[in-house]
Amino acid sequence: DQIVCKCCGRAKINEHFEHHLNMVQMLRDEAAFPISVNCGYRCPIHNEDVGGATNSLHMEIATDLRPSSNDPDRLEDLFEIAKILDFDGIGTYNTFIHLDSRNFIGRGKARWDNRK
Repeated sequence: DQIVCKCCGRAKINEHFEHHLNMVQMLRDEAAFPISVNCGYRCPIHNEDVGGATNSLHMEIATDLRPSSNDPDRLEDLFEIAKILDFDGIGTYNTFIHLDSRNFIGRGKARWDNRK
């Protein structure tokens, strides 16, 4: 569970990163239950190694989170809180949610559901 790249320990530390982390902290505060980080920043090498998209927001300002309990109801709670906090990018998956601050790099808001 970490925000920095798992292979090299780096991250892009800038005002965008700080904004994103503040948003994630607001989500954690609002949720009031333990949340784990599946993935934060990925360097280009790590992103390629895990099969990430060529233009993955993880190479900029994105975080994949899940309830520490892996409770699907809590996952839905995280999704609802993220919508209220108005994250720029919100993707839902079977076991986690993806959150990003894409407006900082000129991308419009996005919402997607990849649950199966």
